[in-house]
Amino acid sequence: MTFRSIVHIILLLFLVTASSLDSKLLAQENEAYSPFPFRKASLEFNGYFGSVFKHTKEFDSNIGGPTYSFELGMVKNCFGNKPWEKALNYPSIGASFIFTRFGNNQTFGNAYAAMPHISFYVYRSTRFTAYLRFGLGFAYLSKKYDYVQNPDN
Repeated sequence: MTFRSIVHIILLLFLVTASSLDSKLLAQENEAYSPFPFRKASLEFNGYFGSVFKHTKEFDSNIGGPTYSFELGMVKNCFGNKPWEKALNYPSIGASFIFTRFGNNQTFGNAYAAMPHISFYVYRSTRFTAYLRFGLGFAYLSKKYDYVQNPDN
């Protein structure tokens, strides 16, 4: 295990712990005191894991490992204070920062993105929640496609 992977694991554990502590702090009944500057808002952390597969005969690139992504966002739930909130079934709005590693860093690089989003709830119960989330933002890719220098990207 390399030093870099250890740093990624420590960062992941820190972010998961920080987001869970924040949700407990926001669950207090006394709304007058809130250590978090935005009341009725919360931090969320999501992790994604997958892999790139050979989808055409021409795709000969060395993938070099799994693809993973981390998302850190701030979300505010709507409680029907405005007419549109009730009409749209009390959506949640927020913004996220996303980091993605595509496996082989030399060929594919990393992606960094910032995205505002809105989530529309389709189904809610005490055990299960389903929602559709829409967002449009900006991204920076560290490696760009170049037919001569980087044809595998």
